[in-house]
Amino acid sequence: MFSQIVNTDYIGKKLDEAKTYYDASESQKAYTTLDELISNSQKEKNNFGYGMGLIKKVFYDIELGYDKNVAKEWAVIENLKISNPNHEKEIKMGLLWTKSLYFKNKEGGLSKSTEYLNEALRIAGKPPIKSSITAEIYYTLGSVKEKNNEYASALDYYQKSVQMYEKENEPESAGLVYVNISNVYFYMGEIAQSIQYSHKAIQSRKRAKDYENLCVQLSNLARIYNKINQMDSAIYYYKESNRFAQNSKKPETKFISLVDLAMAYHAQKDRPNALKYMEEAIEYGKEINRHQLYRYTRVAGMFAGYTGDEEKMNRYYEESYQKALEAKDNGAVRDWYGSLNFYYKNVKNDPATAYGYLENFHAYKDSILNETSKKNFHELEVKYETEKKEAEIERLAIDSKIKNLEIEKKNALIRGNLIEAEQKQREIEILVKTKEINDLKISQQNEFLKMNQAQIHSLEQQKKIAYQENELKERKIQNQNLTRNLGIASFLIVLISIAFLVNRILLKKKIEQKNLIIKERNRISSELHDEVGSTLTAINLISHSAIKDLNLEESKTKVQIEKIKENTQNVMENISDIVWSMNPDNDNFRQIIVRMKEFTVNILENNKIDYQFEIDDSLNEVKFSPEKRRDFYLIFKEALNNLSKYSQADFAKISIMKNPHEIHMKIKDNGVGFDLSTVKLGNGLKNMKMRTENQKGKFEISSNKSGTQIYVSFPYA
Repeated sequence: MFSQIVNTDYIGKKLDEAKTYYDASESQKAYTTLDELISNSQKEKNNFGYGMGLIKKVFYDIELGYDKNVAKEWAVIENLKISNPNHEKEIKMGLLWTKSLYFKNKEGGLSKSTEYLNEALRIAGKPPIKSSITAEIYYTLGSVKEKNNEYASALDYYQKSVQMYEKENEPESAGLVYVNISNVYFYMGEIAQSIQYSHKAIQSRKRAKDYENLCVQLSNLARIYNKINQMDSAIYYYKESNRFAQNSKKPETKFISLVDLAMAYHAQKDRPNALKYMEEAIEYGKEINRHQLYRYTRVAGMFAGYTGDEEKMNRYYEESYQKALEAKDNGAVRDWYGSLNFYYKNVKNDPATAYGYLENFHAYKDSILNETSKKNFHELEVKYETEKKEAEIERLAIDSKIKNLEIEKKNALIRGNLIEAEQKQREIEILVKTKEINDLKISQQNEFLKMNQAQIHSLEQQKKIAYQENELKERKIQNQNLTRNLGIASFLIVLISIAFLVNRILLKKKIEQKNLIIKERNRISSELHDEVGSTLTAINLISHSAIKDLNLEESKTKVQIEKIKENTQNVMENISDIVWSMNPDNDNFRQIIVRMKEFTVNILENNKIDYQFEIDDSLNEVKFSPEKRRDFYLIFKEALNNLSKYSQADFAKISIMKNPHEIHMKIKDNGVGFDLSTVKLGNGLKNMKMRTENQKGKFEISSNKSGTQIYVSFPYA
């Protein structure tokens, strides 16, 4: 038989235990603890324990956003019968408190939330019963008042909450309220009081070893010092926040503390330290797979620009831009353009370059604004059209009811029942008023839609005005440049006149030299193809024939001839590549792509490897020198050879894209990969790296059990 264990102490213990788990971000354990309390209370028919456990569960559901089924749980709590009057009050207050929390988080729900809280305080009586629920009600009322900017009332309720928590011997809960009191004092301009309560909150969190909230409080105090321009104190408390963040169980806490510290140094114009801590945040963000990390990478680029390290700045900006495009985050792309506009305008004092970024910034800004407005308008249009149809249906129903009532009224008059006739007349009048209200509602909805359409039109006009303003700015810059150039032009005209004849002579010589070079390239490639190529082909055929004539499969002679055949084949391929790269007809990138696709078909399809080839259409117009063309193609060729020989992959993705300055090539497979730290790099990989670096490009390789990726970037402009 089940022994009795559910009493007031047990209930309090289980509620405290659940709270401890919840505060430590172990919500599943908190729910398990409450389920145990609820189960035991049901077995012992202790409705108070059952109700308190359920109230706490509803509270966690609302806090965590699992509030779809709270109405059912409220119904269960409302039907509980409790004999103890104080316990009955606590359950009713707790129920009203959870309802207030639910509506507090809903748009336009603050008045409803306040109603429930005031009703709960009425039940609590005067003086109110001592209970943690009472303290929570005071705290929630304070937060509602704070949201409504009623700071004096908010402060009063927060203080009452602290007093009630202290009476209930819950100093740690009281400590959590201190930060709200600190914030309210700050909003009221009482900085000294704000700092005092912030220190109280910090001491409370230290005693509780609540590192998550401690980091938040330390950062809040740092922000207060930041606001009043006491940057040394601000940085000290940001560093303290970062120090305690090492003990936090939430990875996000450490990341945010590093970002806060970076921004504090930035505010102090200590750019090297700002960059240092932002880079630490980014590296840690990569470890925890931080959402939208590319936004912070952009800020790191800005800090690098301030320090004068433009190479690092460009690297961070490029990474940020590419990731934002991949994520289709137009807001981040807009900020990227805005950041570079600020850098070139205010740091580099280069208004012409800055203007290009400003133009793109406004284009993205207007695009986002229009998309958001149109989306909101469409949603409103659907909503109001639905309501309009419902109102029209209701109006038709009212017309039908009015007709029926008029018939009933006539019948009553015929029967001589004046009272019934008057009653029917009143009902008709009420329905007529209802109909008028519905008609007014439909009219208002039509007006509202017209107004929204006018707003959309206004946004379009604003966009046109913005473009016109941009054009005026561009003309202004052009006029400034024209004025400057006119001053120089008069001096240069004489020099240009003299240089013109010299330039024509030099140009003629260059054209002649270029024609000679092209002729020589054609001659060399022709001779390589005709003389060396034909000779090697003959050697290859003779080797092939000799192998067939040999009887002993493992004979030394046969092995040597096999090597001659293989080496001859390799030389033939290399000569083919050289001839192709030297041919002037292959100078544009379109011909490179054709050859790359031909090689891909031969090497991957023969090895039964599926592949996807993505090519940026704008690459067709890019021109490469013979050396660059040959190196780029040979890197590609080596990468595909390695993939087909060693990867054991059945799929590969090849992507070749360009930005304003570089061509990017990615080759990724789904093979077995290899360990870069243990595998010795062969000549193939070394040659790929060397060829890339010779062209002042960038070569990267990454590999794990999911496959291998090679990344190559070549400057072309």
